[in-house]
Order: sequence, then structure tokens, then C-alpha cells
Amino acid sequence: MTNSAVPPPGPPSRPPTGASPMYHDERPLFHEPIHELPEPLPRRKNTWRVWVLVAIAAVVGIGSVLFVAFQAPDEFPMTEAERDVVVTVDDIAEFIDVGVEVVEETAIRYVYFDDSYELVYSYEDEEIFIGSSLSVAASTSDARIEYLTLTVGMDYGEGIEAEDRGSMLRWGDSSKCVLLVGPEGPVGNYFVARKGKKIVHVHLVGVYFDEREPFRELMMPILKRVNVHAR
Repeated sequence: MTNSAVPPPGPPSRPPTGASPMYHDERPLFHEPIHELPEPLPRRKNTWRVWVLVAIAAVVGIGSVLFVAFQAPDEFPMTEAERDVVVTVDDIAEFIDVGVEVVEETAIRYVYFDDSYELVYSYEDEEIFIGSSLSVAASTSDARIEYLTLTVGMDYGEGIEAEDRGSMLRWGDSSKCVLLVGPEGPVGNYFVARKGKKIVHVHLVGVYFDEREPFRELMMPILKRVNVHAR
């Protein structure tokens, strides 16, 4: 697979070591966009759970259902083990130099009323945005619904188109992998996958992967850990 959107910029400041899979024909397979970046895509949190319960409440007339539906999830800081199952800035730093001032970094575990939970990581600095999460739904059917909310009818931002890159990585029961492209070329990636009750979500802006091997190098160690997380 070759880069087709725009000519690649020069190699990153960190020199390659040995026969790095990040390189092919002496060109980097990942890039830092050199133009103005779009706003990161807002996460769609589990609003579908709320509306399902609202519908139930409307039918059966149980006010307590509405109370549960709008009850805020419990929040806890992620443990180090939980950070290992999402994409963090440390993972991205294996591919590019991340040396600018951090604007915001959060790593939170949300626990919902039905004992489902979501590990949500977010990082933003002056150059890149990383949004990554692992959701463990209460049931496989719930996970299917959540997967649909993250893949169907997505608005990636003004002027941003999604180019299919499914061949870069397929995982689990269902997955979607796209390259986000703006008017001046690629700006990021969007990846969502479901395996049983688990949903993996990754959104990158300011750094992008458009070749199979480096993206798999980033994702496969994390997905292997997801496989054994919360069986």
C-alpha cells in the first residue's frame, strides 16, 4: 500500500533504529499533518442506554426507571493495568516525538447502573489529540447497539471525509477502520471494533497511520491485552 493523498513530509526527528517496520522504501508510514488540525470528534457516550430506559418508562409508567436512566455513572481513576488496554500518549510516543506542553490528559473508569463500564482515555496538546476507550457492556446485544452508535452516521467534522482502511486492521466480531482526510490531506484515524461484550474505540487527530504494518504495531499489543481483560 502506498501513500496517495499527499506527498509525505520528511522523516520524524526521532531516527529509525534497525529494520523498523515503521519504514518502507525509506518513507515513514505514519505522519504528523503539517496543516491546521480539525477539532477532535466528540465521544458518543452511552446515551442510547438512557433513551432505551426512557422508552421503557413511558410504556410501563415506572418513575424509578427514569431515575436510574439519568443517574450519573460512578467515576474512578484508571489503574495502570487499565491504561494498558487503551491507546495512550506513551504508545504514540513510540512513533513520533511528543515533547510539547500537555493541554489535558484524563484517564477515567466509568461504572454504570447495569455494572457495565467504560475506560476512557483522552490526551490533547498543541499538536495532537488522542481519544481511546474500552467499553465492557452488560451483554453482547448491548455491545452491538453501542458499536452501531460509534460507526453509523458519524460526522467527522466540517470538511473531513473518511476513507476506508479496513485492510489495515480487522479485529473481533465487527470493526471499522478509516483514515480521516481534510481539504489538505490526511489528519487522523478512527477505529472501532467489537468482540463479544467489548468495544474498542480509537480516535487520533494530528498524527495518522495510512499503512497496515505500523498501525498493527500500535494496536495489536493492546488488543491482545483486551482479549484477556474482563472475560
